[in-house]
Parts: sequence; C-alpha cells; structure tokens
Amino acid sequence: MRLSLSNRLLAILFHIENKRNVSHIISQVRIALMKDFVPAHLGLHHIDRVTAINQHQTTIATILHTTKPQQLYVAADSTYLFIQKSSDNKFQRRSYSMHKHRHLVKPVILTTTDGYILCVMGPFLSDYKSNDASIFKHCVYNNEQDILNWLHDDDVLILDREFRDTVRAMKQFGFQVAMSSFLNGRKQFSLEEANLYRCITKVRWIVESVNAQLKQWKYFSQTIPNSSVCALINAYGSRCVQDIHSGTEMATQVLQKCQTTNPVLLRLELLETKLQWKKYDAQLLISTELTEQELRNLCY
Repeated sequence: MRLSLSNRLLAILFHIENKRNVSHIISQVRIALMKDFVPAHLGLHHIDRVTAINQHQTTIATILHTTKPQQLYVAADSTYLFIQKSSDNKFQRRSYSMHKHRHLVKPVILTTTDGYILCVMGPFLSDYKSNDASIFKHCVYNNEQDILNWLHDDDVLILDREFRDTVRAMKQFGFQVAMSSFLNGRKQFSLEEANLYRCITKVRWIVESVNAQLKQWKYFSQTIPNSSVCALINAYGSRCVQDIHSGTEMATQVLQKCQTTNPVLLRLELLETKLQWKKYDAQLLISTELTEQELRNLCY
C-alpha cells in the first residue's frame, strides 16, 4: 500500500506463481486487517477519553484552549480520495466535485492534538449537497461511532471555516467550537481576533499534517479502504508531536503576547495621510542574522 506496487511486480519480488494469487492474498490481508487489526487501533471504541487526554493531548492545547480539568480538545477535518469515474450514472454525478473538478469521496477524520487518529467516518459523496459542514452534522446527528456519548459537555472541537454552518448545532449539543473569525467586509481583523486565530492555528495544523501523512501512501491514487491505513499509522507511525508535555514555556509566551498591543498598527494610525516616499536600495538595507529560537519567537 505504501509504494502502490502492481500485482505483477509483487509476484516477481515474492516469487509468487502469478498475479492472480497475489490478488487473492491481498484480499485475505484486507479482510484480516478490517476484522482484527483496525478495531484494535482505530475508532472511538478502541480508546477512552481519559487515555486520549493523558497520552495524546499536548500541553500547548491544554494551556491555550481548555478552561476546565479533563477537557478534551479534538480537531476535525475532511480530506479527499480520488476515484475512477463510475459506470453508475447516479453515483458518477454525486461523486463529482465541482471544487476539484474530479471524482472523489470525502472521509472525515478526528484527531487528538498530537496527531493520533481517533476515528475515520465515511467516506461520503462529494457533490454540492455534501459539503464539509453538512457531512459533519450528519455524523453528529446520526451519532456515528457513538460520538455523542464519547465526547462530553464543554469538550472543544477545532474546526475550519468550512464548518461554519455547524457551529450552532455543535453548541446545542454542549460542545465548544474553536474557529477563526470572518472579516465580514472589514479590511483586517482586530488585534483580539488575530491573536485568537493564531492560537487556533498553533494547534489546528495537526489535522492538516495527518491528512498529508495519508496522502504519502501512494496506493491512495486508487480505491482503498481508508480505515486500514489510518490504523497502520496509529499502530506503527510516529506522532506529529513527539512529546506532548513540552511547550509549556511557548504556550505561556503566546498567552502573554495575546495581551500586548500592536505597536506597528498604532504607529500606522498616527502617521499623516500624505507620506513622503523615497526609493529603497541596498544601502538602506539593515538585516541581522537571527537564531532559530529568535525566528520561532517571531513566528509565535
């Protein structure tokens, strides 16, 4: 699955008589994975909240976004798997994405803040009726994998802006939602909104990294049960965050910077309307060499 080798090449490498036998072996392996391996390493039933909090919740997420003890912070996002054009006309139309201009299906992934995959729901169709918000609401309303009992009140869901239509529904179920704001016709965010967006991004990158890990499996260019790969990543892959207990100092600095004013914005507001511009050349360039830690401080 990792290298997407053809059955003919696998038969040569493992000295198997013909590629038909390889196909039969792969089918048996897939059935064995889905029967025994996947349930042990993927799904909300294979891990409890306490384990997820104690072993897979980073210190940065806890300091920045949780307000109560034993409060879980979960990132949710959807990704896409390209598929071939179906001969079934109805499925062909409903699996065509107007955004990607290709046929694809969309699974929804829930991860902890260290990159551990809690569960994969779907895959779902990708037509105009199945955007990220409607898919996620469908999962919650239908209690997919008993998600309503697994998550508790005041647990935090970090969502992208594509899930904006789910915010009211998630709050009705008792969950908190961490999502960046919208400009709504303004030129820029306020200082408080920009700082909140940075705090969310500081944690949300994990789910994007998990999606990138899935795409590294070249067999995803074909049709494959996505649950098998997610279970393999949980069992044998490395976490996006190796040490979940590190980052206390960084999170403290982030909170301190959130309370400061923006000196650049204040200076721009004090400038006169008419400015005197002059050409900028190499003689005016003043640059200093920054260390890695100084770059990290500048980038939050």
